[in-house]
Amino acid sequence: MSETDPSEKKRFTKPATDPDKCAEMAKKYGWDYQRFIPNNDPILKVDCEFVGEEINFQELWYDHQD
Repeated sequence: MSETDPSEKKRFTKPATDPDKCAEMAKKYGWDYQRFIPNNDPILKVDCEFVGEEINFQELWYDHQD
């Protein structure tokens, strides 16, 4: 697949408190969980790497504030 192929799935990260939460997010949102990456945040201690259709949680939250 090329970089401009619309069928190519996007790779992205979301923060989580632990790796188990990565698997939970993958199941809930239908993402393909790749791996977790430890980071320096004292609360959201890992970055979960996924492949799939990314969801912007802020936009979802604002859409429901009417």
